[in-house]
Amino acid sequence: MYNTKNRVKRGTKRIDGGFSKGYYALRVDQLEDFREEMKAAAGWSHSKMYNRMRGLFPFRDVEIPIVDRIFSYYGLNAWTGESIPIIPRKNEKKS
Repeated sequence: MYNTKNRVKRGTKRIDGGFSKGYYALRVDQLEDFREEMKAAAGWSHSKMYNRMRGLFPFRDVEIPIVDRIFSYYGLNAWTGESIPIIPRKNEKKS
């Protein structure tokens, strides 16, 4: 039986627009690193990342903090694209 009513499974959250505002706020020279880091951290394929970015698929509860954390490394809010203080990665020293 198909899920014809577009029900969201337990433990997931649909976010309209996904993280496209944050993604398009990244600089061009950051995009490739961001994509690779996001796919590795969340365990997403290329198409799954883009579908979540656009808000076509719901996010699992564990994926939302991953998205927030990776965008914070670039100094952006994932959902609005606004600038926030940059959070250094664990292996980087604070300057």
